[in-house]
Amino acid sequence: MAKDPTGALREGMALGFWSLDELWVAMFGLGGNLTTSALAAIVSGSRPTTKREYELLQIALNEHLDDLGLDPSVAEWRHLPDHAA
Repeated sequence: MAKDPTGALREGMALGFWSLDELWVAMFGLGGNLTTSALAAIVSGSRPTTKREYELLQIALNEHLDDLGLDPSVAEWRHLPDHAA
């Protein structure tokens, strides 16, 4: 399990065989407003994500994994060891 948001998002994308563009479309469909360049910066680790941004991306990834018949395994923000409150 990833210990940070970037790692968790990357793991979810890899598990679901999703590109950055596919994640962006799904995030946008949930009401997110990140640009593709901002999303790329988050996934590359060069820009931190906010809790709200992460949660939208996490939901998008987990819905996709569920559609594939896989366990929705991208951790919620509060379950990431570096962000447990």
